[in-house]
Amino acid sequence: MLRYVAEQPESKVIECLAHLIALPGITDEDRDEIEAALSHCRNGIDFADALHLAVSKACSELLTFDDRGFARRARTLRLKPPVQVPTR
Repeated sequence: MLRYVAEQPESKVIECLAHLIALPGITDEDRDEIEAALSHCRNGIDFADALHLAVSKACSELLTFDDRGFARRARTLRLKPPVQVPTR
């Protein structure tokens, strides 16, 4: 979604965010989680999904509704916690 708002390629948006959080004087609430999310993005996970995954690291699983692509990509990358699409 960020790439559409910024009208830039996803890789450029990711690197811009990485640069911003590395600037002196920038304080963020959860730097480790943001850096993990950016790493997941570099591996093809959407930023919002990547951030949800990163902040869910203490959970046993992350549920996503109707986003089988995210669940499949996270499984392929062996990201934790596992991402599941609940059955109806």
